Amino acid sequence: MYNYTDEFLTAFKYSGCQDEIIEGIFKYGDDIADVLTKHGDDAVRAISRYGDDAVELIAKHGDEAVRAISKYGEEGLTAIYYYGDQLVDLVRIHGDDAVEVITKYGDDALEAISKNIDPDLIKQLDDLGIKPSDYDNFRITGRESAEKVAKAVENAKYTRAILQEMPGFMDDMASVLDNVGMSIDRFNELMALPADLLSDADRAAMKAIRDAIPMPTEETIMQKVIPQGDIANYISGEYKGVGGHITKAQDVKQLKNYDDIYNSLRLDYVDSDFNPATDECVGVIRFKTPNASRIEIPYSQAMGGNAVGGPPFTGNGFTAATNGQAIPEFLCKNRVALKDGAELYMITKDGAEILVAVYNKVSARFVDILE
Repeated sequence: MYNYTDEFLTAFKYSGCQDEIIEGIFKYGDDIADVLTKHGDDAVRAISRYGDDAVELIAKHGDEAVRAISKYGEEGLTAIYYYGDQLVDLVRIHGDDAVEVITKYGDDALEAISKNIDPDLIKQLDDLGIKPSDYDNFRITGRESAEKVAKAVENAKYTRAILQEMPGFMDDMASVLDNVGMSIDRFNELMALPADLLSDADRAAMKAIRDAIPMPTEETIMQKVIPQGDIANYISGEYKGVGGHITKAQDVKQLKNYDDIYNSLRLDYVDSDFNPATDECVGVIRFKTPNASRIEIPYSQAMGGNAVGGPPFTGNGFTAATNGQAIPEFLCKNRVALKDGAELYMITKDGAEILVAVYNKVSARFVDILE
């Protein structure tokens, strides 16, 4: 028979889980009294909920196991089971944050911590949408690079998340089409055709739709897609400004990955530098320009303009997307300058958005966020 100490009796008297203690004594014997005395109510509740597994882990790892199980439940139990003394050591150094990140990310979090990326920094990056499995994409190799990435992403002004709050053409498309009495199906059909193949009535309707979209101003966030190989040229300063076909960033906010961008912008033109078979990503420049007045709608002669281009160029002001997207495009016949703070991203095949560099007007180039 267990000799119930005054310490146990006092703990039992003031315990908030007396029923669990009594149940535990019947199931596990008097050892449950030791658990209460040494580790408190949380340990008793953990054993009541998780049984033998909790008994074993608490006996082996003590208060650290109790904390992990009490705060994170079954995930904490699993973490302490798989990582044992390694997790216990990290908890002693970093506190509960170590349990949280290892519970959530397992081996990836352990690898990050081994590179001197503390759990608090892992959590900061996580809050910014950057998981430990993304660290290679962001070129995070240790604490210094992790801090630079966190600072850059935290200060970014043109992220996908920010663009989602802005209305794009596809958000307003139904009302715009209603104004000219055109169905979405009919619009999608006409949008993909070269303007010179449309009837006069259809051209007039398409022009009315396209002209209803406001022109960019100096405060409009624009987007230019560039081949993967050109990213380095912008960072080196060899390429300055942007030209050619561009879009409003808010009009393409729904394009999440490489294939979405490639197919919606019809980057499959003759002699294209984009290659879905070999590319790992596309580059995306999001920018404001002081030369907004030089941006025009790429109307062909059939629509009253003078823009020219081979297939899949339509000349009707929209890309020839056939994947359900409707993308109004704009044209810079000559390169336009970038305002300070333009952002250069990589968009990968699986949809990761990776901030690479930020434009510095003084140095007239995109500065790598790791510099």
